[in-house]
Amino acid sequence: WELAQADATNIVVGRSAASHQTIFSGDWRTYQDVFRAHPQAIRAKLVILPPTAPVGLEIRRARLEPFDPGETVNLNGDFSLGDNCLAGWGSPFAGAGLRTIQGRRVYDTAYGSESAAFPLDARPYRVTVKRTTYGRYQAANLYLLNGGRTIKMVTVPADGMLEFVPPAGTTSGFFKIYNSYLEAVRIVPLDE
Repeated sequence: WELAQADATNIVVGRSAASHQTIFSGDWRTYQDVFRAHPQAIRAKLVILPPTAPVGLEIRRARLEPFDPGETVNLNGDFSLGDNCLAGWGSPFAGAGLRTIQGRRVYDTAYGSESAAFPLDARPYRVTVKRTTYGRYQAANLYLLNGGRTIKMVTVPADGMLEFVPPAGTTSGFFKIYNSYLEAVRIVPLDE
């Protein structure tokens, strides 16, 4: 699904796409998605993409509610929003998703997953990435953007800890993380 956000002239100004391409079950489930509303958005439209085979789909109680991410800048970095909530993360690869491994709830990035974009500016931040890696390419990269243009890529060290100040002009960022079981990914502003 996708949540399209429109301004007063009905122009789409923001989109929040679900991080999975299918409904998980034929049973009744509660799905939730968290997203950042675009500053000019005054309405939202939930778009359910058609399946490749005919199926029935019933939606009850769709609603928008405020969500407080706490001190973290990124959304759902601890994957605690429920079994059916992959909000804030997505992957084009089959196999990515929530798993229980050795009693721990983790997000399997498969060959690579991206976080949703989050706002940043030129002040100090701390990044914490708690993960177990597998496979050959095991990077955890943070992309810093000005508008939609990448201005810098920062690789999170193997210990998962990074303190940094984005360059002037940074407006947002997102993570790309490969071949990892993620327990938590957090970016928090530091007191100046």
